[in-house]
Amino acid sequence: MIPLIGSGAKYGIKGVGKVAAKEGGQLLLKPGAANLTQKGLNHIIDRHWFTSGAKGAGKFAEGTTGKGLKSMINTTTTQGVFRANTRGRAGTIAEYNFGRVIGTTSSGAPASSLRVVIGPNGNVITAFPF
Repeated sequence: MIPLIGSGAKYGIKGVGKVAAKEGGQLLLKPGAANLTQKGLNHIIDRHWFTSGAKGAGKFAEGTTGKGLKSMINTTTTQGVFRANTRGRAGTIAEYNFGRVIGTTSSGAPASSLRVVIGPNGNVITAFPF
């Protein structure tokens, strides 16, 4: 387990959690940095970190740091495009194209976009390059 940098269980700044719109019966969060909890970070490390052996998952580029991850998540959740989560799941998806390679897609191709899935409580569920 990689601990969060800083104090407390949350990693990020306040902002997400206010309703911007309703789509398909789901409340969408408006732009603002999401909370990266230890649970969310553990999932990202286990499945999407460059050291992960998980198959069929976008991976961050080698050398990505915790600070870099936080920055990319905050950029995506403040400047990205928002839509409802898929398959009837609660939450919001934010996507942002950084215009540079940040990792690989689930098929191993270079990826420049980040997808952040945010729960209805404003916590990051997952984040990965695509």
